[in-house]
Amino acid sequence: MDHVETLELVLDNSADIILLLNDAGFAEYATPSLTRVLGWPSDEFTHRSCFEVVHPDDRIRVAGALLDAFHPGAGRSPERFRAQHADGSWVWVETRVSDVPSHDDVIVVCAHDITRQVNAHEEAAANEA
Repeated sequence: MDHVETLELVLDNSADIILLLNDAGFAEYATPSLTRVLGWPSDEFTHRSCFEVVHPDDRIRVAGALLDAFHPGAGRSPERFRAQHADGSWVWVETRVSDVPSHDDVIVVCAHDITRQVNAHEEAAANEA
């Protein structure tokens, strides 16, 4: 297996969503896991704003974090927010963002579904009350 085949195999089978976002917040690339996690076909999602699927209550915070990611050396902590599934429901995701030093107009976003953890935490908190 050559390097390209290996990379395709990893990206096609990753449980995490991996996006390349440009400095306008549009997806230049999305792994197939986007379909498994959020129901959106990855080829349909590219070249559209990632903010379209961010919950309105989370949008300003997420936009600020993504803008900060374009500044090299800026502190980056994981962001948790709600993303809209293609069926209209909301999925909690946690993202990590990395800048690409050789390309100052894109960032890499890795996201995974944390809905179960958030629901379990909320249920435990409700049981304590």
